[in-house]
Amino acid sequence: MKKKMALLAAAVMGMSLLAGCSGGETAEQTTASEAAAAGDTAAAEGETQAQSADGEEKIVLNWLHRYPEERYVDYFQGLADSYMAEHPNVQINIEVVGDIAMKDKLKVMAGGGEMPDIFYSWPGEFAGQFARNGLVLDLTPYIEADPEWKDSISDVFWDYVEMYDMHVGVPFRYSLSVMEYNKKIFEECGVEVPETFSELKEVCAVLKEHGYIPIAFGDNPNWPTAHYLTQMFPQFVGQDVYEADCNAATGTWTDPGYVEAIETLQDLVNSGCFNDNINSLSYDQATLLFYEEKAAMLYGGSMAMETAADELGDENLGWMKFPVADGADGTLNTVCGGCDLFLVSSATEHPDEAVDFLKFITNKENQMELAKQTGLQPIAKDTITEETAHKLIVEFNDYTFDESDGITTWLDTAPESRIKDKFLENLMLIIDGKDAGEVMKEIQEVAATVRAEFAEGN
Repeated sequence: MKKKMALLAAAVMGMSLLAGCSGGETAEQTTASEAAAAGDTAAAEGETQAQSADGEEKIVLNWLHRYPEERYVDYFQGLADSYMAEHPNVQINIEVVGDIAMKDKLKVMAGGGEMPDIFYSWPGEFAGQFARNGLVLDLTPYIEADPEWKDSISDVFWDYVEMYDMHVGVPFRYSLSVMEYNKKIFEECGVEVPETFSELKEVCAVLKEHGYIPIAFGDNPNWPTAHYLTQMFPQFVGQDVYEADCNAATGTWTDPGYVEAIETLQDLVNSGCFNDNINSLSYDQATLLFYEEKAAMLYGGSMAMETAADELGDENLGWMKFPVADGADGTLNTVCGGCDLFLVSSATEHPDEAVDFLKFITNKENQMELAKQTGLQPIAKDTITEETAHKLIVEFNDYTFDESDGITTWLDTAPESRIKDKFLENLMLIIDGKDAGEVMKEIQEVAATVRAEFAEGN
């Protein structure tokens, strides 16, 4: 199981960590009683009061999430509609912002002190920064007062929201990365599933000889490289070291294993294990190479395995444990992943109703519908079954929680924001061959500044 990240309490940092400029996509805000596509300009203007049919003032909750695709919008709209049908005194205004624009929007909202009642967050220090700046409600009293709710969600997911001596939010769904492969291509080429990096390189060479791209890899935007390194870092430094370094107060990032991990990834690139033009290819384009059977393997989200099975055929799709680095002595069989969260603003005028709504969207019935309708993986216990998910997803989840060494949280969300940003600046450069030692020296310099600020604050 994933170990708790031992985050130390730290003094509130300046709002400069959260302030920023908005950009990218335009947010679409709707009242939950209307179809999301129709929009509601009144809600978008920030309307905060509503009247019920009998003229009484309604409780208004503003809810910000990051799932703009149609299949997701309909599900989230349905959650809000169902809740309002059961609670006619409550109106829920939904605002939907895409993945990239969400980060900018949250920075702007935090800098202006105008957070929605309920808002999305990635895990790790991305969520921690809101806690450190006093922007979120501590949900510990609500969780402890409702043992049935607490027990309905696995501890591995509650761990994601327990930091700084509080529960900063509520887990909602999780995502894992898995190495998928085309069984038919492997059989055609006479290769077996590799267990180590040296075996992986040998398999890739044979696949190339047969005219296939060994592993489809698109790093635009650059989170896929972050996920490769998230998977590889624990093998070289150990899960405990990685988690300690993600702690803003104690992280040094000085273990030489980080350099080895980066160099190992670069060696896979230089050995021809991936397609050309990694940095200019999008993740979706890389996925298409796998679906079109031009590539034999793909490292991607486990929730997409059902789509992959539809494209390739159930009999042709397989998954493997991520290969182990030769000679590595860290934590060898972790799974890269994370948990999406919803946080409650500390400024909300309706904390009880906000938490009650979070209980509603995380109950077993609604979580099972999340899996059925969207393919997203729910955090409520006993919801990933062959009734709700493809059999390969069930298999990989069973491996993750019963056999693996636990989940390693994404590199692009787990560290303190300035450290994370420095990694993000370097990911494409790493693929292009930037010296691994130089990369980690830059990370260490930023980490030293962050630690000094925490020490001064304490």
